[in-house]
Amino acid sequence: MNPPAALDTLVEALLASPVHEDPLPSVYAALGRPPLTLRTVRQHTQLLHAHAQQAQAQRQALEQVLTACQELPPIPLPLLPWGF
Repeated sequence: MNPPAALDTLVEALLASPVHEDPLPSVYAALGRPPLTLRTVRQHTQLLHAHAQQAQAQRQALEQVLTACQELPPIPLPLLPWGF
């Protein structure tokens, strides 16, 4: 893969990755302040599972982008000083 095509592939992968949404604020809002009781955790089990699945999906999307980046061949950057 030549350098311009590799860069295009990287840009396409980054644009295709979903926007990161932080799942924690809604979890904190539902659970309240520590210490948490078992009753609170059990009442919000569905919320916790949903946000755990969201975090897992975000991790998988990030892994796909990282894998695509690792497959890119190194490209010399003439404007950087030697050894940078």
